[in-house]
Amino acid sequence: MSTEEKRTPLFEEVCSEDFLKFKFGARGYIDQLNDAITKTGHLAGVKVDLVEILAEGPAPIQIVWVSHNFAFLGGSLGCAEGEKITRAFEYGMEKKLPVVVECRSGGARMQEGTSSLMQMAKVAVAVQAFQAKGLPFVAILCDPTYGGVSASYAMQADCRIAVADARIGFAGPQVILNTMCEGNQKLYDAQCPSDFQAAKFLYENGQVDCVVESAKVTDTVARLLRSLLLRKPEPSPANEGHANPPEKPDMSLFNYTRARKIDRPQTQDLIRELFTDFVEMAGDGKVGLDVCVKGGIAAFRGHPCVVIATSKGHTPGDMQKANYGMPSPHGYRTAYRLMQTAERFSIPVVTLIDTVGAYPNFQSEKEGQSEAIASNLTLMAGLKVPIISLLVGEGGSGGALGLCMGNVIGMLSGGYFGVISPEGAASILGRYDDEEHKAKQFPLDCQELARAQCIYATQLKDLGVVDQVVWEPVHDLGAVESSAEETFQNFPKLKSRIEKFLSDSIGVLSSKSVDQLLTERYAKYRSIGTFKLCTSEEERQKAVEAAKAASQAAVARGAGKRASTAGDKKGGETSAPVIKQLAEETVVGTRSRYLHLAPDHIHEAATALESYFQTHKFDPPPTATGEPTTAKGILDKYGPEHLAQWVMKEAKNRVFLTDTSMRDAHQSLLATRVRTVDIVNAARVASNVLKDGFSLECWGGATFDVAMRFLDECPWERLREVRKACPNICTQMLIRGANAVGYTSYPDDVVEEFVRLAAKNGMDVFRIFDCFNSVDSMRVCIDAVRATGKVAEVCICYTGNLLSSKIYHVDYYRELAKEIKAAGAHFIAIKDMAGLLRPLEVEPLMKAVREGSGGSLPIHFHMHATSSGALATLMEMTRCECEIVDVCAASIADGTSQPSMDAFVAMTEGGPRQTKMKFMDLAPYEELWARIRCVGACVGKSCTAMFVVFSLVRVTG
Repeated sequence: MSTEEKRTPLFEEVCSEDFLKFKFGARGYIDQLNDAITKTGHLAGVKVDLVEILAEGPAPIQIVWVSHNFAFLGGSLGCAEGEKITRAFEYGMEKKLPVVVECRSGGARMQEGTSSLMQMAKVAVAVQAFQAKGLPFVAILCDPTYGGVSASYAMQADCRIAVADARIGFAGPQVILNTMCEGNQKLYDAQCPSDFQAAKFLYENGQVDCVVESAKVTDTVARLLRSLLLRKPEPSPANEGHANPPEKPDMSLFNYTRARKIDRPQTQDLIRELFTDFVEMAGDGKVGLDVCVKGGIAAFRGHPCVVIATSKGHTPGDMQKANYGMPSPHGYRTAYRLMQTAERFSIPVVTLIDTVGAYPNFQSEKEGQSEAIASNLTLMAGLKVPIISLLVGEGGSGGALGLCMGNVIGMLSGGYFGVISPEGAASILGRYDDEEHKAKQFPLDCQELARAQCIYATQLKDLGVVDQVVWEPVHDLGAVESSAEETFQNFPKLKSRIEKFLSDSIGVLSSKSVDQLLTERYAKYRSIGTFKLCTSEEERQKAVEAAKAASQAAVARGAGKRASTAGDKKGGETSAPVIKQLAEETVVGTRSRYLHLAPDHIHEAATALESYFQTHKFDPPPTATGEPTTAKGILDKYGPEHLAQWVMKEAKNRVFLTDTSMRDAHQSLLATRVRTVDIVNAARVASNVLKDGFSLECWGGATFDVAMRFLDECPWERLREVRKACPNICTQMLIRGANAVGYTSYPDDVVEEFVRLAAKNGMDVFRIFDCFNSVDSMRVCIDAVRATGKVAEVCICYTGNLLSSKIYHVDYYRELAKEIKAAGAHFIAIKDMAGLLRPLEVEPLMKAVREGSGGSLPIHFHMHATSSGALATLMEMTRCECEIVDVCAASIADGTSQPSMDAFVAMTEGGPRQTKMKFMDLAPYEELWARIRCVGACVGKSCTAMFVVFSLVRVTG
């Protein structure tokens, strides 16, 4: 195409001015202006012309053409430049002319201060007003285009044309080098992407529509504007390739695999043959380019339109480049942008679909494939211009539908459109004896399923999905396939038929109002679908009974068929042993029994546990009268401070125990999966057996996770039930400071309300923990517990070897204890989660904590038995006058759990600080947990462990 131009200057009276009297260094802005004016002969850095392009076509095209002059202070955007550009858009609105802005600028002009910056906003309001009139705006991005120009009108255009050698961006390379890379050129080079800020780089990232050589820019603009502006629709063509379809097509002759033939006419071939002046507008306009979805502005028989297509390719290499016709989210968003462009110019949208489906990969899911398709459906539902969709080949599920919601849908007779590919359906529904059988039967099943799902054009027309079948010559009545089938290299008959369909559709739809288009489109899609109505209860009941009868009959037929073939197999066995084993484990296995999903007669373990409680009654002891003698009684009557004093006094002659069986012990060995009913039963036993203990750790930690996500239970209800079953012993929980019982830091008011509700529902002792020993992270929780009148037990997490560590030494623990006391703790807990504390480290650690807390707070020791030395450490803690230690029932002790209560009681019995318990009296509690452990073992073999108890044996002689 050859073009000639006539130019008439506009707005020459607008001149740059040094209104700030700006001066920095030896020369002022006025000096720079004078130099620029002398050099260029112009009074501002932008030139505006009324250009008349005499291109091929019926008439010249008038354009308001704006161009930056880089020789004038780097083409920068100042107040005069902003004024001239704004006037250009206003002139275009007044005269109903397109505007082209040829950008070549370093950005906003710093010598004019913030007023220069605000020219971006000034031009933006003019652009918005101009575009609201439905007038075309084209930006040509030349070298360089940066800063305030790039970040405003250069990227606000309907079409962004990048010149091949252009550098385009917001922050220039030097800015990035000197700010983010602190002048380190090696660091900049290592991080800088290939072709950074080159025109090609922006194209590949979806930010410009096309890249053209400088010499072809005017031709490209002319083609684009001629498509949009010179509207001279031609009449619908005579159908030179008149179709001769059969009255009742033989569906067995249709084969969906032909839609995939590599030499079949594809969407890119239709664009080439049917549309003129096509200017591709690639990319989603933001961050991505799709290699499959192609679209742009074109003319179809004199009608301007937006055409959008999924391309494939006719060679393996081309198919790979086009991603085998599978759109990504960027492709759907490119289509979204193009459809919006069509609506702005009030021109039809033509979509050409040939895709196996949306691109199914990790990146597509990350970038929002579902959202991209869904947004297109919503946009097409309300688009205020005609939409004509043509299914050219494959129509793969939602990936095809994302571009196929036309007022009119046409479909080539050799295509298909389905919810799932026939291969996908056969993979799910097909049943095969072996690989040999599958190889033979699978293709036949695919063809049968294709027909059964009604994926062919004639079937879909009968269902109201497709409006018109465009018959391919190969399907004409009496056609001979070998001679009638056309290829992409020559398809005159098919071209004529498609041209007829598009021309008729555009002609009819273009005469309709927006309201008619939207109303008819709504009615079309609202009416799709076939279903049955049962309007009365009697009809619905009959339908249910009929379905049941049919289902039972089908089962009976299947059983008879299996029985008739059983003799063909050795021993009558029809199922592979592994299948039988899997079925039995699923239906009657231990996990099914545990969750009460197995048949009634299968619940051996659960039944045994329940029968135990039918023969063993453990009611709470009667309410004590007079002065309290237990930790729970002291707390309820006198409060946490008095409880701390009482514990320290009582602990001179005995060591108190906290039982962790109901929380940390079974969390460590049974993945916290002990049911509420078992824990409540354990609490009933504990109320008798452990009445002289300090507390029962029964809540917090991972309780919430597992109760709700695995056991489908309410953790709050568990707490209330435990409190009811065991009213005479303090309840205790682990709370993770600012994280409460979650795994993220919550707002203060959430933690405060959680603590308040926990106390209200029965919690007495709050063990407050932070793995980094950050008292600040625990402070809100400490204050919240104190406000409820309950016990704030604050943890010191022990790690390393305090005798040799350069960080976690004696002074560290002394200062930490001091800080914890100052924060308001009632008790201090030493929490050794890894089982690292050795007996020889106990005395210096206890001394440091005592000194730090001023000797006024009880110390509570918690240790996991991971290193197998826990029992020895507990004995040393007892010798060093630790007030409380954590233990658990022997049947769930040791390993990653806590030390055995049974063993510890036996080892301290008769000593100076014995527990006031007899280990033989613990037998009911140990037996109960052994039975619970038996039930809990069903969650996995790793949960089946030892049952260790101490026993007294009388040996004769």
